[in-house]
Amino acid sequence: TCAGRVKGEVSEVAVEMEGDTRYRIAVASSDGRAVDEHFGHARTFHTYMVEGEDIAEGEIIDVSDLQDAPLFGPAHRDKIEGTVERLKGMDAVIATQYGEMPIEVLRRSGIVPVEDQGDVREALRRAVGSVFKERAAVFK
Repeated sequence: TCAGRVKGEVSEVAVEMEGDTRYRIAVASSDGRAVDEHFGHARTFHTYMVEGEDIAEGEIIDVSDLQDAPLFGPAHRDKIEGTVERLKGMDAVIATQYGEMPIEVLRRSGIVPVEDQGDVREALRRAVGSVFKERAAVFK
């Protein structure tokens, strides 16, 4: 208990979760089958709900109207911020690559950027582990 600890003593906190944790994850994918898009070049993000071993497909978030922005400067930042705004509510986003600025904007919004490629379902399972580890690190 807190009262039994000596001032300045460091101890690890054990957190036990009941049941499976549910994650909403968006994937930069051209077809919904493979992670095959760079975050800043993706025209669509396929969304999934992952709970334990269950993976349910969700909506497709279309960001194609933002793709005409230049690759640098204020218009590029607006494009990235607009994309992240549409991804609000996601726990993570999986893409083949990210630039530094998108990583910063995603993290500021509470979204974990995950770099991966290949089969969407395999990438989703790996991403769950990444999100869990990153969020658990807060308690260390």
